[in-house]
Amino acid sequence: MRSQFERYSTLPINLGHVIEIGCGPFTQLQTILQSNVRAESLTLVDPLLAHYRLHVKGCTFKHGKLLGQPARLVAKSVEELQVEARVDTLVMISVLQSVRDVPRVLQAAYNLLRAGGLLVFADRVFDAQWDTFKKTRDPFWDVGHPCSVKQLVVDLFLAKFDEMYSHRWVKSSSLHAHPSLREKHRAHSISQHTRAPDEQVYFIGRKLRTKGLER
Repeated sequence: MRSQFERYSTLPINLGHVIEIGCGPFTQLQTILQSNVRAESLTLVDPLLAHYRLHVKGCTFKHGKLLGQPARLVAKSVEELQVEARVDTLVMISVLQSVRDVPRVLQAAYNLLRAGGLLVFADRVFDAQWDTFKKTRDPFWDVGHPCSVKQLVVDLFLAKFDEMYSHRWVKSSSLHAHPSLREKHRAHSISQHTRAPDEQVYFIGRKLRTKGLER
């Protein structure tokens, strides 16, 4: 992840008050804070924070700190978040697949960030998978990852930010050398040896100073 962001070289030294939403047990902030930047305060948001601290080996905030810095822990889903005070930097990496309401999550993330604040964003887009689904009618999502957004959704969200860094990474994927009967059946209308590529978007930008978008 760090290499896809070019070691976060576009970030300022002081990130101010930072929030990471959908942080998981290990956080992306840990990597960011090891890239010669600092934060005045840290907030980690994830509905499973208590589970991670108790049951996940190597949880990076097990004792309420991240890299020795105290962190405020908020055990809520992003959809439940209410704006108490806007932050200077918001980290949102690999979150959208696991939420229930993508527009609500994107609006909440936007609202949390002050005008001129920094967004560090990365996620998958699924245009190719949706195209394949139209041919095979075979779902590619699952219960734990119910949302599969298209590039347009991400682009509309990121258009509210002044781009500092942007990178799109596409990895082609092949079927196994000896595909199963199920794989062969799924590929009846497409090439038997190819699947939809894995596409990722990486973005850093500043929130544009536009009135009327917060709710």
